Amino acid sequence: LYFVDTPESAFKTYGGGRNNHERIADQAYDMGRISSEQAVQIGKIAKEFALNHLAKSPFTIYTEWDDPFGDKRYHAFVEISYHGKPRYLHELLIEKGYARIHTKGAILPDDTSVEKHKSYLRSLKDKQ
Repeated sequence: LYFVDTPESAFKTYGGGRNNHERIADQAYDMGRISSEQAVQIGKIAKEFALNHLAKSPFTIYTEWDDPFGDKRYHAFVEISYHGKPRYLHELLIEKGYARIHTKGAILPDDTSVEKHKSYLRSLKDKQ
């Protein structure tokens, strides 16, 4: 998702001995200097929140199919129905404290600028 990064939902070790522990520690720090274990728990909750909402009703994906980090994972805006109203998933994740403002932003489908939307996301984060 544009603008946000949710914590990892599990500690993982990959081939060659690499792991995601440093990434989780970075996420934990940005999420309020919580422990890595707390960050992973938030990651699990965020994953469940997103999957539940995507599974229960139609959703809309907006993207220009860019590859901002060269990581072969494209970023998008996802609009879901939340309490009967259209909402962007990334906004809800920030609002609920399940994500940090971290990744590349993009102009929203309604032409809201990156700077204006990032300011809005910060206001959602400040309400936590």
